[in-house]
Amino acid sequence: MKGRFNQSLIVFLCLILTAATACQGTGTATDDSSDSSESSDSTVFPTDLAVASPFDYTTDEETSESVSRSATRASGSYSLRYTWATGRIDMILDGTTPSLCTFDPELFLSQADDAGCYGPVVEYEDHPDWTATSGTPADGELPPGDVGLWIETDSDTGHACAAAELNARMEGVSDQSMASLSALATMVCVINTNGYSMPSSSTLDLTADMNALGITDVSFTSATISHAIAADGNDQYSYDLDFEYTPGSDTHQVVVAMDHVGTATDGDYYGRLTYRVNDSTTGGNCPSSDVTYNGSLLYDSDSKTAMKV
Repeated sequence: MKGRFNQSLIVFLCLILTAATACQGTGTATDDSSDSSESSDSTVFPTDLAVASPFDYTTDEETSESVSRSATRASGSYSLRYTWATGRIDMILDGTTPSLCTFDPELFLSQADDAGCYGPVVEYEDHPDWTATSGTPADGELPPGDVGLWIETDSDTGHACAAAELNARMEGVSDQSMASLSALATMVCVINTNGYSMPSSSTLDLTADMNALGITDVSFTSATISHAIAADGNDQYSYDLDFEYTPGSDTHQVVVAMDHVGTATDGDYYGRLTYRVNDSTTGGNCPSSDVTYNGSLLYDSDSKTAMKV
């Protein structure tokens, strides 16, 4: 999807990752301001970048749970998912203590689902297309999703069913991209807290420093940031992160990479973010093999008020 939009309208558009699933071979701080990353440097990192459903709200500092607009407007205790995400990433980028240099690896395993109001399994009897030779059973069940918008309002969230379904279908790419950007922002936070400088025509190895953070169930294999001059003469920073996440008995390998080119003008930048997550589950086109989640996002921000994704 390509298009130009005003930054104030970004929360009303769906910034959707090009995502795919393939077979394997065998916290805190909610910022409601219109510019959540004023103090961050877009030369080295894509500030104001997040993937979110336009109807997704957060109710506290740690979750992205979608809630009823009427309830949250009445209490005043809500933020748009996009605003929460960019605020959280900005807080990591500006972190000056190790406690702020962290991310939630569980978000890498998040997957899309259907809202409760959408496409429930429906039983039927005496199907009108049934004949003795049609192959269609006279009695049975319509599969999930076939009936579409089943009821007007989603009972779990209070949203119109169309909005609730959009939130549910975008949850996977929204969480995975949030985890990817947060993990890379953690590397910048480590540079800040250890008094390092961003690399200049060189590569900075942060593997030991990232492991020293002690993020639960995470072991970093490689964490580097490289600097070079891009073809257009601007600074290019390449982030590469490889780690294992083992929340229980299963180990998930996660690889995140980003090539970011920033200019001397704040908010003028472009680049590419990719991630790959191995999961110990089967499904989709791989009924007998574990799957890998893949995502790729190209971004191009001309200024603080115009971006192409």
